[in-house]
Amino acid sequence: MGFLVPAFLGALLTLALPLWLHLRRRNRRTPVRFPSLQFLQALPIQVTRRRRLADLPLLLLRALAVAAVVLAFARPVLRPRADAGGDGAPRDVVLLVDRSLSMGTPGTWARTLDSARAVLDALGPADRVAVVAFDDAAEVVAPLAPDVAAARAALAALAPRPRGSAVAGAVRAASALLDARTGAARTLVLVSDLQGSALRGLGAVTLPAGTAWRAIGTGPAEHRNRWVGSLRTRRSRPDGRSLLAVQAQLRTSASPARAVARETVVVTLLVNGRAAATTTVTVTGSAEAPVAFAPVAVPEEAVLVQVALAPDDLPGDDTVRAVVPREVPIPVTLLTTAPSEETAYLLQALALVDAPRLAVERRAKLGAPPARGGDGAAAVPPVLLAWDLLPPAATLDAWRAQGAGVVLLAGARVAARRGSGTPWPATLQGMADRTASGGGRLTSWRVEHPLLAPFREVPQALGEPRAWRYPRLEPAAGAEVLARFDDGLPAIVQGGSAGPAGASPSIVVALPLATSTGEWPLHPAFVPLVQQLVHQAAAVTSGGEALVTGSRWRVPATVQDPVLREPGGRLQRPAAGGDAEAVVSLADAGSYQLFAGRAAGVPAQLLAVNVPEAESQLEALPATLVRPDSVAAAAPAATPATAPSDAEALAQTERRQSGWRWLLLLAAALLLVETLLATRGRRAVVQDALLRPAASAAAGPTPPRRE
Repeated sequence: MGFLVPAFLGALLTLALPLWLHLRRRNRRTPVRFPSLQFLQALPIQVTRRRRLADLPLLLLRALAVAAVVLAFARPVLRPRADAGGDGAPRDVVLLVDRSLSMGTPGTWARTLDSARAVLDALGPADRVAVVAFDDAAEVVAPLAPDVAAARAALAALAPRPRGSAVAGAVRAASALLDARTGAARTLVLVSDLQGSALRGLGAVTLPAGTAWRAIGTGPAEHRNRWVGSLRTRRSRPDGRSLLAVQAQLRTSASPARAVARETVVVTLLVNGRAAATTTVTVTGSAEAPVAFAPVAVPEEAVLVQVALAPDDLPGDDTVRAVVPREVPIPVTLLTTAPSEETAYLLQALALVDAPRLAVERRAKLGAPPARGGDGAAAVPPVLLAWDLLPPAATLDAWRAQGAGVVLLAGARVAARRGSGTPWPATLQGMADRTASGGGRLTSWRVEHPLLAPFREVPQALGEPRAWRYPRLEPAAGAEVLARFDDGLPAIVQGGSAGPAGASPSIVVALPLATSTGEWPLHPAFVPLVQQLVHQAAAVTSGGEALVTGSRWRVPATVQDPVLREPGGRLQRPAAGGDAEAVVSLADAGSYQLFAGRAAGVPAQLLAVNVPEAESQLEALPATLVRPDSVAAAAPAATPATAPSDAEALAQTERRQSGWRWLLLLAAALLLVETLLATRGRRAVVQDALLRPAASAAAGPTPPRRE
């Protein structure tokens, strides 16, 4: 037997209360009216404190009642013999402990440690145990060994961290530990708040055959959390000054019991660590509320923007960060031999891009790439837009060597050539003519990709414009198809690692960007799509740029002898070995600073890292419904009880936890018996020896007198 909340067992100290009451009770006599005292013998009345237990059965009843109530609140759980280790067979137990951001809600971490220690308490002398702590990555903090003391010490050293959560990766790490030994029963125990977002991919994990699985949910029964999402920024210069406007969305996650019909939230904007503006937002129910700050003056260089809320149950997500890069015009070269009227709408769309601005140059022949300057920071790479024209391979390689991003806006001219070659991520196979069928539309797209980020809120806008004619694309190996037409042909394809080291992406677009071949130039989605194509090719982000914990970031090769300062102040040299493609892991949330040479002066680049937004949503699944789907398939067919249905598993767990009801009934019964025993029989009779004459003692006892 174990306990869900073993901390309540400390209330057993209240068993001393009945004992204290018994010892504190004083002997008291009831005065009796008598007409004359001359015939009575004068005796002194002494009131003394009891020094011994006068009524042991009554004391035991009261103590048992208190103990039953305490045990009921500790929630006893009856586990099967295999789980409790009572059969004496050796077991290998891997304990998975969630230490992600969501475990920091009030009381959650204490319940997690209590539950984990209860698992260790149930181990037998022949069992081995390992502890795997996980957030967005898994770490074996105690290897598989019979040393329970080491596992307890590892648990005591853990604490929640501002990171995301991925249960599937932790289960894979546990499976590797269990595979290391055969001949012992295997058990895997997950202790977590069981967030739904953290369980993605768990069904695809395969456990070793015969592995027992158990999940323990320690999340709060009721929750309420606020956070900021969809942070967007925009620079402007209405009077020559650099102004920054910040917009965001205030979001709320709450259980029904803690839902608030209406509340007012104070939101603060910080620029480079200093408070710049404050606004008040009214939230109705659990709906989202927009947050908008008036434009504030900012320096010309890159700035760190933070939007902060007042602390709530989960303070780790009350601040969201973003870096607004220095506004340097992106050099864009439009390579085309088409008539001006054909590219008129594209040039107008490029002129509307101002975050950051574009320096557009039109060429009919591709020459040498523009020189990249800078002041120690990574200069903005050039962008080449090839309008229905394939540049010479040698010249294109020179542009790629400068880090240029290249975009092929394919049309009928290049489609007729039937081919492309490096670095393009797709080959062309002629034209598709949809004029007779009323035109083709996009029906599949990946709005989670940065190139299509502006359409996350309105993805249906991508499917509205029609295309009359467009090239047939055949994606290359390793290429990403970001959008498809309704006939299955790719519409936007982005390359992977093709091209020189450190080069920006290469993109092929089959969407018709001229009015003669489709409706895209006349649709409102045209301008944001062109803007994102340029930004994606230049490897910059419109609005605030931010990464999430667990991301891997490539250090720019243009920064010589880079030094990275982490949010906690620790320094690391990611390219100390001379690797021009050094990659660092962004483990902690906060702001990172990249310096050239030494960590002093103005940083060459700023990075903002946030906890994944899914970590702020505290909705959890029942523990009985959390298990890898492969557990049932891996278990022997002769034991179907190892994989019960969800309803059966829920009923079994409820039966094992139903002991608290019987304990409360026992406590009520004991209190009832105690009441009857204390008010009836000899305990209600007072022997008033003071009223008996001393001479009558020889004549026998005086009949008792009721009070």
